[in-house]
Amino acid sequence: MKYRNFIKLSIAIFLIAAIAMFASPKEWRYFLYHPIYLGIVFLVSAFLIYFPQIVFRFTVQEKKEMIRKTQATLASAFLLNALGEFGFYKLYLIGFEYDKLIHLVNSMLFSFLLGKILVIWKNFSFRQTVWRTVLAIFIGGVGWELWEIFSDFVFHTLEWGVYGEHNFVDTIGDLIWNCAGILMGVVLLKLTMKEALFKKSRTAF
Repeated sequence: MKYRNFIKLSIAIFLIAAIAMFASPKEWRYFLYHPIYLGIVFLVSAFLIYFPQIVFRFTVQEKKEMIRKTQATLASAFLLNALGEFGFYKLYLIGFEYDKLIHLVNSMLFSFLLGKILVIWKNFSFRQTVWRTVLAIFIGGVGWELWEIFSDFVFHTLEWGVYGEHNFVDTIGDLIWNCAGILMGVVLLKLTMKEALFKKSRTAF
């Protein structure tokens, strides 16, 4: 129930934010660099959060729960990104790089989630799960950096580099933080797998 409510609330927030981007007066959006682009992103975010529920329909409760966790993870990641767009990125003015926090937290969340999915759906061992998870999330991080470059040149956004200033050093830094998040997600997965095995062994007696 807790996941369901959070998922519904997140979708509602993105839909309302998208409508606000399209319909509100320009003077209300003066601090946003590309309101129409953001409106489209918010609509896509709402759709992607709901999408797993459309595609995957399981009767097994454990797998149904993983779908909700997938939706909740997507919602958390998109909300963190949205907060950055609405001004949290300015925390760099006091020495806190919000962008790096997003790379760290999102990589950790998606690594942990993908690892759990592979363990539950595919019955992979921890070793089989780790290399697939690390590779997939790292490639996803590289893909995101390429999307930022593409977005800046095609849609004239300010996503790539340091707040509009194109910088490959910053891109490498983002990837390093992604790797740190992946490592944290893998460690968290290992700890939860140990706990699950411990509980299973206890119930066997």
